[in-house]
Amino acid sequence: MRSILTITIIILSQLTVSAQPVDQYFDSLKSVYHGKSLFDKFQKYKKKTGLIEGLKNELKAIQNDTIRQIAVIAIFHNLYGYKWVEEGKLIKWIDSVAENPLHAAIKKLALDTKAYFVEGIIGQQLIPISLQDHKGDSISTSRFKGKYLVIDLWATWCGPCVQEMKRIPDLRKKYNNLEFYSISFDDEYWRMQKFVKKKAYDWPIVFAGKDHPLWKYFRVSALPNYFIVDPEGKILVNTIHEIDTMIEKYIKAP
Repeated sequence: MRSILTITIIILSQLTVSAQPVDQYFDSLKSVYHGKSLFDKFQKYKKKTGLIEGLKNELKAIQNDTIRQIAVIAIFHNLYGYKWVEEGKLIKWIDSVAENPLHAAIKKLALDTKAYFVEGIIGQQLIPISLQDHKGDSISTSRFKGKYLVIDLWATWCGPCVQEMKRIPDLRKKYNNLEFYSISFDDEYWRMQKFVKKKAYDWPIVFAGKDHPLWKYFRVSALPNYFIVDPEGKILVNTIHEIDTMIEKYIKAP
C-alpha cells in the first residue's frame, strides 16, 4: 500500500503551476514534509547517503520541476535549526533553487524563506512580552531584567516539549541567575491551564495560542524551541532541543 506521502507527491506532480498560487503549493508541501516525517527520513538515511542526499533522490519522483523546487523550500522551512541536519548542505540546496528558479515567485519564496530563518532575531533586543498564566495573571518578561532568561516555546501536544520541561526544575536550581518563561502555542487556553495545574510547575508558563504573532516573531518552524536572552535583554542564541548544552555554553553557574 502506498504511503500518504507518496500519493500526495504523485498528485502534486500531475498539477500545473497555473492551477493554484505558489504559496498554496508551499503550504501543502510543508504539511507533507512535516517534522516527524523528516526525522524518520533522517533515521533512514543517516548511515547511507545522508539526509539531504536521500531527500534529493526522493524528490526525483516528482515529475513537475516547479513542484520539486517548491518542495525543496518546504523541506528547508521545516528542517532548518535541527542539530541533526547537515546545515551547510541544506543551505546550498535552497541556494541552488534561488539561483536557478523556474519562476520569479519561486526565487522570492526561496530567498524570503532562507532570510526568515538564517537572519532571524539573534542579536536583537527582545520585544516586551506580556501573557496570561494558568491563573489568569499577566506576566511580563520585563520582570526578569538583570537575569538571563530562557524563552521556552512549547505546546501540550508536543511530546518532546513536555519531556524537556521535566529538566527545567533542575536547571533552575543549578543556575540561580537564570529564569524561564514558557510560552504555550496550544489551540486552546484550557489545555495549557489543565497541564500546568496537573504538573504544579512554578515558573512562568503562559499562553499565546497557535495564531499569536509571536509565532512569526520568533520564526518558529518546530517545537520545542528555545531562546536565551542576556540580562540586558539581548537575544543571544536560538536552539531546537539541547537547551542544556546552550545554557552551559552561554551562562556560568554562579
